Amino acid sequence: MQEEIARANDRLIKVVGAGRTGKTEALVARCVQLVREGIDLASVLVVTSTADGAQAFRERFAFALNQADVLDDAATTSSAATSPAATSPAMTSPADALNVLSVLKVCSSILATERAQAATGRTPRQLTAFERNFFLEDLKTLGTPTRRLRGMLRHFEQRLCDCVDTDKVYDLGEEQQVYEHAQKLLKFMGAVLPEEIPFLCAHYLSSQAGAQDAQAYEYVLVDDYQNLSRAQQQCMCLLAKQQLIVAGNAAQTVACATNYPHPEGFADFDTLRHGVRVFQLDCAYGSSEVTAFADAIIAHDPQGGPVAASRVENASAAGGVLSIKWNTPQEEFNGLTKYLRLFKDANPDLFERDIFVIAPNKQWARALETMLVKRGFKVAKAGFDALSGDPRTLQKAEALMAYTLLNLAANPSDGAAWRAWCGYGNYLTNSDAWNSLLAFADERDSSLVESLSVLSDLKASDAEEPFLRAYVLADRFDEGRQLVADAKKRKGHALLHAVGADEQAAFAQFAASLDGDEDAVSVYALIRQAQLEPQFDSDPHAIRLGSYESLVGCSAQLIVAAGCVDGFMPNRNAFEIVSTDEERAEILNNQRELFVQGIEKATDTLVLSTFSNAPLELAEDTKMQMVRVRSVNDDRVAIVRPTCYIAEAGAQAPSTVGGQALPAELEQS
Repeated sequence: MQEEIARANDRLIKVVGAGRTGKTEALVARCVQLVREGIDLASVLVVTSTADGAQAFRERFAFALNQADVLDDAATTSSAATSPAATSPAMTSPADALNVLSVLKVCSSILATERAQAATGRTPRQLTAFERNFFLEDLKTLGTPTRRLRGMLRHFEQRLCDCVDTDKVYDLGEEQQVYEHAQKLLKFMGAVLPEEIPFLCAHYLSSQAGAQDAQAYEYVLVDDYQNLSRAQQQCMCLLAKQQLIVAGNAAQTVACATNYPHPEGFADFDTLRHGVRVFQLDCAYGSSEVTAFADAIIAHDPQGGPVAASRVENASAAGGVLSIKWNTPQEEFNGLTKYLRLFKDANPDLFERDIFVIAPNKQWARALETMLVKRGFKVAKAGFDALSGDPRTLQKAEALMAYTLLNLAANPSDGAAWRAWCGYGNYLTNSDAWNSLLAFADERDSSLVESLSVLSDLKASDAEEPFLRAYVLADRFDEGRQLVADAKKRKGHALLHAVGADEQAAFAQFAASLDGDEDAVSVYALIRQAQLEPQFDSDPHAIRLGSYESLVGCSAQLIVAAGCVDGFMPNRNAFEIVSTDEERAEILNNQRELFVQGIEKATDTLVLSTFSNAPLELAEDTKMQMVRVRSVNDDRVAIVRPTCYIAEAGAQAPSTVGGQALPAELEQS
């Protein structure tokens, strides 16, 4: 059927199937066919949910081109792309010429053009998670209770992702006041919320001002369409001129491209449009045991997702599903990494990059990384690098301040970075003074940086403060300018030292990857990428360590899911008695889809790792679901159970092997 999809020229095509049925491969085959037909690949756009998914697609496309023996000259003459999201005008091969981008990159690139910024009045500079906290503190100056304020923001985000009309994002009254003030703050900083990017992009492309950028590509192929929000889906539809192909499965929905995915948009794609050709894939590739296990679990999903009816035999798929049980987390860290060492030694032809270790949270990722390095492995980690700290205390905000200084060294006029810098070290992040600065700038019709410069000049001339605590901001601004001026003179590791990042664990992975001659712009771009769209290093000799979300659009021969206990997967909210049955069921279903889409990406072998007990303090800190608590040698120990999804597999669930016996068996084999 993939060959049929590859040759299909229908205007609208929907490809649906269970995991490992070849949906992405069908899109790859279509791209190869376009090369055969001599189509200019600059006019083709492939959209994925994540940056890693985009990189995986490029690799599969390059491999497929080689396998198909397609001549390079069919596409090496590709001209410079005319679309705003295109990346490179001069390519050397069809694999490089194809535009493969994450949905965030597509929307951001469109909004980054001067034409789009003039039409929308916004700059697509996305706030990071910690910068968003400063924005929230500034909103609190309105006097709205924090809980209600957070609820309003979630309401705004949901409506933005639903791509409603601009005047319907908020309700009249208090919501309107909060929304309008939020817009003032964001425009003052020259920033946007992540949810605003596809919203602005969709409205721009559907407007007269954006007509020139609409239908920018002849062919648009979207993988995992169900993961996109309604606004993101609308953008993809508006970009296609000749053909739009969407592939996915509503029962595989993962909140990785947005916090508000719209699986109904994929499920109803052919219902809401005329002339849609639907292809149903049901052949499973890879391990039959992994496929059967995943299908048995997803059968409990209310979406009623498709399952694989048959399997294409694969000579390399000699693995299966293995469940290992340890006594404690420490035994899991030690034993699981020893198992991987023995497994790799027994399979010397296996590249480390073909091994993927799923960590349920940051603590597990850190512990597993440490043990893997001790076992002699290189580790490529992604998805756990979000910067954290308390901006109210300078000692607890050192990593955040280092990031902000790097930001300002790369772009001294970045308003969002100056907002963060001026808020460090104050219990209320100087939100009261910042609110007065906003009014001060409005009166003078000046920009953020210009207004701070005026305050600095007034303070230097001993003039009276134009508003209460104005010179607190001036002091922070002057200090920041001095540090930034010093940082801009340095490169590489010296730059990291100048901003105070060299001693921060959060920057260790980046520091190790530097050559030493990178300027501030290059270093900041690398670190910002990890905050907005984490991506694995492409080193073939490094084991990948990430979250379940990190596997969207990717696969691995061996997948090891660590910490498969209730509370981790599904998370503890699925068991909270204070919530309603409907809320618990929704969380349970969402987490099931996340779990299945992760484990089914194992092409050969899947290992599920669980443990039976943990120290009470660790269990509480990491939010395990405890069955009971008992005392062991005067220590309080929490008893936990394997994830409930293993039991849902019924007869397809694997038998469990004791962790103590497993390494010995491997050593003897």
